[in-house]
Amino acid sequence: MDMMFYGWVLVLFVLPLIFLIYTLFSLSSLGDEMAEYIKNKAAKWTLLVAVIQLSMEVVRMFVKGENNANPFTMLVVIVIMYCGSLVYYKRKMLK
Repeated sequence: MDMMFYGWVLVLFVLPLIFLIYTLFSLSSLGDEMAEYIKNKAAKWTLLVAVIQLSMEVVRMFVKGENNANPFTMLVVIVIMYCGSLVYYKRKMLK
């Protein structure tokens, strides 16, 4: 593998994962009920996006007749979506 690939892996997966861990730790200072509420709201939104993404892949698979679904891409989208949802609901609930 070339270094460009590892750079994209770092940018698209490792950095959002580190940001996700930081955000989850920062939620621990809010209190149990508020942190759980924010995590649940973010998880619901992320699940909805993941189901829509997988549904689109299934439809594409039936239309084109090929299975080119990349699990790494799906995982990256889910991690980024969960990070974004956590940050959004954390800021929204703390105002």
